[in-house]
Amino acid sequence: MYEIKIFVKDTGIGIPRDKMHKLFQPFSQVDSSRTREYGGTGLGLVISKRLCEMMGGKMWVESQEEIGSTFYFTLIVKVDENVKSQLNFIPKLGKNDY
Repeated sequence: MYEIKIFVKDTGIGIPRDKMHKLFQPFSQVDSSRTREYGGTGLGLVISKRLCEMMGGKMWVESQEEIGSTFYFTLIVKVDENVKSQLNFIPKLGKNDY
């Protein structure tokens, strides 16, 4: 079994600490004002997190206001024995190799 970790990083406005709890709640959005520039139902992250968890992984976010956010998710995958030998040729990225 292998754990694959994927992340998406942005340099946007960030998410206020007191609103982080809303991110993974159904039909909830961090900014629910009428003047929001972007639409959405508030289900995307909820569905994504549940799918990750159903596959044995997890999803979380780290964010700083005025700096940006990084969304992470992991998946647990089983690798076919015929493919396993080829994995040795895939370089492992370090923390700052992105």
